[in-house]
Amino acid sequence: VRGRAWTAVNAVDVQGHAAGDLRVTGARVSIAGSIGGDAEVTGREVRSGPCAFIAGDRVIRGTSEPVIAEDARILGDVVTVPDGADAVAAEAGPGLAGRLLLALAVFLAAAVLWRLFPALVERAGRELRAAPGRPLLGGVLALAGIPVVILVLFGTVVGWLLALVLVAAFAPAAPAAGLLALAAVAGLVAGRAGPGAGWGRRLALLALVAAGAVLLQGLPGVGGLLTVVLWVTGLGLLVRVLRRPPAAPG
Repeated sequence: VRGRAWTAVNAVDVQGHAAGDLRVTGARVSIAGSIGGDAEVTGREVRSGPCAFIAGDRVIRGTSEPVIAEDARILGDVVTVPDGADAVAAEAGPGLAGRLLLALAVFLAAAVLWRLFPALVERAGRELRAAPGRPLLGGVLALAGIPVVILVLFGTVVGWLLALVLVAAFAPAAPAAGLLALAAVAGLVAGRAGPGAGWGRRLALLALVAAGAVLLQGLPGVGGLLTVVLWVTGLGLLVRVLRRPPAAPG
C-alpha cells in the first residue's frame, strides 16, 4: 500500500508493506509487516511479530496487554491506552477554551433573541420576577403534557395536522427555551440595577450569565441538573408568555 491503510474486520494479519500510517480495528490483530508511518491498533488481542517494523509511533488500544516480539523494531514510541480511556476523556467534556467558545455562542444567540424580541424577553423577566418557581412547574407540566397531546391528536382523524404543527414547533422551541431563560435572568438583573440600565449593560450582564451557566455546566452532577432546570424553566416561560397576550398600555 503506497499510502495509508485503514481497515476494520474481525481478524487482521498485516504481512505486507504500508508506506503511510496504519489504522486497524479488530478482535485479533497481528502485525508482521513494515509500516512507514504510525500504527494505531485497536483490538482485544494485539501482537507484533519478529518481522514487524514500524517507522513511527505505535498506539495500542485493547483490553489485554499487547505482545511484542523482541526482534520487532519500532522507531517511535509505544503508547498503550487502556480500554475505555477514550470514553473517560469524552465524559470529561471540552476544556476551558471549548467552554469559552460555547459561552460565546450561547451569548450571541441569546443576544440576537433579545434584540429581535425585546418584548418577549421583558415579559419573561417579569414572569420570573413575580414567581420564580411557577415557570419551572409550568415547564415540567408542558414537558409531560405536550407529548401526550401530540399522541392523542395523531390518533384522531382531523387532529393529525395540528399534531404535525406541534412537532414542527417543538423543534425550534427547545433551544429557544434555554436562551429565553438566560435572557430573562439577565433582564431581571438589569431591571434591579435600575431604570438606567442601557443596552450595553444588558449585554454585559447577559455575557456574565451565559459564561456562568456554561462554566457551571462542567461541574459533576450539578452541571447537568442546572442545564435541565434552566431549559425547563425557559420552556415554562415560553408557554406562559405565549399563552397570555401582552397587557394593554394603561
